[in-house]
Amino acid sequence: MTDAVGAASAKLAQAIADVQTAGKGLIEAALAAAQPVTPDPVPEPTPDPAPVPPAASLPLTTEVINAYDKSLMLPMSELIVADRVVVQLATGQAVNVLGVVEVQPLANRDPMLLLAIDQTIANPGKVVGKPATVRERYAKPAPTLAPQPVPETPVVVTPADPKPDPVAGPAVLRNIPFLGINLAAHSNANQVLPGEAGTHFKWPSRADVRLYVRDLGVRLIRFPYALQRATLIDSTGLPVKGGQLDPTFVAKMKTVLGWIREDSNGEALVIFDPHHYWRIYRNQTALVDGAQADRRAAAGR
Repeated sequence: MTDAVGAASAKLAQAIADVQTAGKGLIEAALAAAQPVTPDPVPEPTPDPAPVPPAASLPLTTEVINAYDKSLMLPMSELIVADRVVVQLATGQAVNVLGVVEVQPLANRDPMLLLAIDQTIANPGKVVGKPATVRERYAKPAPTLAPQPVPETPVVVTPADPKPDPVAGPAVLRNIPFLGINLAAHSNANQVLPGEAGTHFKWPSRADVRLYVRDLGVRLIRFPYALQRATLIDSTGLPVKGGQLDPTFVAKMKTVLGWIREDSNGEALVIFDPHHYWRIYRNQTALVDGAQADRRAAAGR
């Protein structure tokens, strides 16, 4: 009997142990179910890279921080290089940059540039705090495009007249027969003999000959002249013996004839008219005096 009781006790103890083990498992499972579920971490999105600002280039707009004597202080910029740039100030003054030094004036301030320039700032108060423009010191010329070849256009040449008019101008009177002009000024004021050229009489001018002969084409010219102005005069007012011509008259006449020949290409005809009506003195002629003497003789006077 004792053995049966021992065996029963051993089975009971094993059953109790089994119950305790199963209860412990249930408790752990219940505790695990009661804990909050932690979700898996969500990866943060990768931010887009910051845009890269475009590289600065000249011309550069900046601001003058300070100015005194022959120096300027500007914000930091790699584009400002000595002997390569010019600073155009708000006053219109343009200064060449001779030297550049980087300075750190105060804490918590960006570095600045101290520029040595070639001119004195006349009025710093008008440029400090004002905009300025930095540009290249030696401007590069804009590229020139090569000219495009132009196709040749044939030139039509009209054959010249085999007999061109040698005289310029319209020559509207050239082909009218027996049409001419009087160059009558030498015989004027015959009450004053011999008189003075330009005061009592005149010669045809170069403009007169050019107008009538070259421009209008006159080819027939009558030239009246005073005999007393064409010949040498003695003390009595009469032509000298032999009718010697006055050298001044001859020289001037050759000049006028030369103009006429040049402007007409030698085509003009000149009629010389000794325009004194056979008078030696005013209102007297040998022919008139002889006729009056004949009438007086016929009348028996």
